[in-house]
Amino acid sequence: MVSYVEAYYEVLSKALERHVTVVGVAKDSRSTVLREELLTAKLSACLNECNEGARVELMSLWLKMRRGLKGVLKRVKDLASSRAISEHIVELFEEVADPTPDFKFIILLRLGPGHSKPLKLHVSRISAGFLDEALVEARRGTSDLRESVGEGTSDALAKIGSYPSVLSFYTILGEGDLPLRVDVVSEEVKSLKTELGSSFVANAGGLIASTLSVLSSLYAGPKHYNVLLERVDGRVKMRLSTLEQYKKIIEDSYKELLEQSRGIRRVSFP
Repeated sequence: MVSYVEAYYEVLSKALERHVTVVGVAKDSRSTVLREELLTAKLSACLNECNEGARVELMSLWLKMRRGLKGVLKRVKDLASSRAISEHIVELFEEVADPTPDFKFIILLRLGPGHSKPLKLHVSRISAGFLDEALVEARRGTSDLRESVGEGTSDALAKIGSYPSVLSFYTILGEGDLPLRVDVVSEEVKSLKTELGSSFVANAGGLIASTLSVLSSLYAGPKHYNVLLERVDGRVKMRLSTLEQYKKIIEDSYKELLEQSRGIRRVSFP
């Protein structure tokens, strides 16, 4: 993992130095950032009906909820029971706790070709809670990462904290096709301004248009999605025939029959 972080950091750093735009494309992304951002905007509107103390506590609880911390929903329901907040706010907390990824909700909406409103994201927005805390403590000088996690991991964490901002959006390239998540890293992203109180960007039309132009030229229909994605998938995916070859070699070496996990179990005769 440390090697991956270092390699990724070097690729992004050199690309930005040479004014090269890096585009990442993912299908079946587990990300929920788009839905979280929309729900956050909805929560902000609902907070106007609360007193100042409740607003401060709810925003703190909202951040904890998005990190998956336990006990948050119970506290929110207690506030609703005491009539400090409305039941609608409880529904928003329940919704943000749902781990269903963005792309599945987009599928349910049955949208045609196009793209979502882009988000400008940074590592502090998308990283796990423990990483956030580690980076905050390191910046404050209240902890020594090198002593607690080792020098290599400490350097990797520092590089993660230095990752550039990413312009992220979803796109459907063809009628009836699945949505793809697109992440763009370039010098232009750094200068993009977000809307007040959110991560949404309103003035990224040129960058999105040029990115989609490239992706559309690589699009090969619902069966293939993207010719580059398909080629990478073909190189890294272990197919069943390859798995059976390794299985047979191991069984012959150890004179034992291997039982496969349920996810890949097939009828197999020794």
